[in-house]
Amino acid sequence: MPWVAVEKDYRFESGDGTKTLAELFDGRSQLLVYHFMFGPTVDGWPDAGCPGCSYTADSLDGAVAHLPPRV
Repeated sequence: MPWVAVEKDYRFESGDGTKTLAELFDGRSQLLVYHFMFGPTVDGWPDAGCPGCSYTADSLDGAVAHLPPRV
Protein backbone atom coordinates (compact mmCIF):
# COMPACT_ATOMS: atom_id res chain seq x y z
CA MET A 1 0.00 0.00 0.00
CA PRO A 2 1.22 3.53 -0.63
CA TRP A 3 2.45 5.65 2.24
CA VAL A 4 0.04 8.40 3.19
CA ALA A 5 0.07 10.94 5.99
CA VAL A 6 -2.18 10.07 8.93
CA GLU A 7 -3.75 13.35 9.91
CA LYS A 8 -6.56 12.18 12.21
CA ASP A 9 -5.94 11.86 15.95
CA TYR A 10 -6.72 8.15 16.23
CA ARG A 11 -6.93 6.60 19.72
CA PHE A 12 -6.67 2.86 20.42
CA GLU A 13 -7.43 0.77 23.48
CA SER A 14 -4.40 -1.34 24.45
CA GLY A 15 -3.38 -3.50 27.36
CA ASP A 16 -1.67 -0.37 28.76
CA GLY A 17 -4.65 1.94 28.32
CA THR A 18 -5.57 4.36 25.54
CA LYS A 19 -2.72 5.14 23.11
CA THR A 20 -2.29 7.32 20.06
CA LEU A 21 -1.22 5.78 16.76
CA ALA A 22 2.34 7.06 17.29
CA GLU A 23 2.47 5.56 20.80
CA LEU A 24 1.57 2.13 19.38
CA PHE A 25 4.87 2.23 17.45
CA ASP A 26 6.76 2.45 20.78
CA GLY A 27 9.79 4.02 19.09
CA ARG A 28 9.89 1.52 16.25
CA SER A 29 9.90 2.36 12.56
CA GLN A 30 7.15 -0.11 11.59
CA LEU A 31 3.89 -1.34 13.09
CA LEU A 32 2.35 -4.75 12.42
CA VAL A 33 -1.46 -4.74 12.44
CA TYR A 34 -3.64 -7.80 11.93
CA HIS A 35 -7.39 -7.62 11.44
CA PHE A 36 -9.02 -10.49 13.38
CA MET A 37 -12.51 -11.06 12.04
CA PHE A 38 -15.73 -12.09 13.70
CA GLY A 39 -18.82 -12.61 11.61
CA PRO A 40 -22.42 -13.72 11.73
CA THR A 41 -23.29 -16.85 13.66
CA VAL A 42 -22.22 -19.46 11.11
CA ASP A 43 -20.13 -22.57 11.86
CA GLY A 44 -19.28 -21.42 15.39
CA TRP A 45 -18.87 -17.74 14.59
CA PRO A 46 -18.82 -15.32 16.43
CA ASP A 47 -18.00 -17.36 19.53
CA ALA A 48 -14.71 -18.63 18.09
CA GLY A 49 -13.91 -16.05 15.42
CA CYS A 50 -12.74 -16.71 11.88
CA PRO A 51 -10.91 -20.07 11.62
CA GLY A 52 -8.25 -18.57 9.33
CA CYS A 53 -7.75 -15.58 11.64
CA SER A 54 -7.54 -17.88 14.66
CA TYR A 55 -4.88 -20.00 12.94
CA THR A 56 -2.82 -16.92 12.07
CA ALA A 57 -3.14 -15.39 15.55
CA ASP A 58 -2.15 -18.69 17.18
CA SER A 59 0.99 -18.88 15.05
CA LEU A 60 2.30 -15.37 15.85
CA ASP A 61 3.78 -16.16 19.27
CA GLY A 62 6.97 -17.58 17.78
CA ALA A 63 7.46 -14.53 15.56
CA VAL A 64 6.92 -11.94 18.30
CA ALA A 65 10.43 -12.43 19.73
CA HIS A 66 11.92 -11.45 16.37
CA LEU A 67 9.95 -8.21 15.96
CA PRO A 68 11.45 -5.87 18.66
CA PRO A 69 15.03 -6.06 17.25
CA ARG A 70 13.70 -4.76 13.91
CA VAL A 71 13.70 -1.09 15.01
